[in-house]
Amino acid sequence: QSLEIVSENQLSLCVRLVFEKAVGEPGQAENCAKICKEMQMKKVKIALGIGGGEWFVNFRKLLISICQKEFEQDGFKDLELRFENGIDMSAHFCQENEKLMKRSFVNIPFIGELYMENMLTARIMHKCIMKLLLAADEYSLKCVCKLISVVHNKLDQETRHRL
Repeated sequence: QSLEIVSENQLSLCVRLVFEKAVGEPGQAENCAKICKEMQMKKVKIALGIGGGEWFVNFRKLLISICQKEFEQDGFKDLELRFENGIDMSAHFCQENEKLMKRSFVNIPFIGELYMENMLTARIMHKCIMKLLLAADEYSLKCVCKLISVVHNKLDQETRHRL
């Protein structure tokens, strides 16, 4: 809380550092989610609004935006098209594909841990699970299993009364 962040650029950098730590080092998702919970309301002024009001951006909003972008990443589609069209079947292609899959796969537990820290809602978790189930490919099914393994107890308790 005493971290001096005064610009949107500094806040964005801070969010990016925590995110990269969470997805870049196995086993750090839970710790990084706890850091995010503490930092979630850290905000900075970004501009004057209409009528002279102030506009702010906060840590939580930036973080969720990054997680969502990473979750919805279409990098796989580009790689698949290149492969299907015979454009790139090199070792570099395989490395790119593996790198994207690994990065995306470690984003999943981080998303789950953010939910466990009440930074994401049950509704968002259900949307993530549905998107992964509807994709119905092996990779997406592995991801949904990983996500459910993190959130199942809390998600079940939170949504049981709605059924």
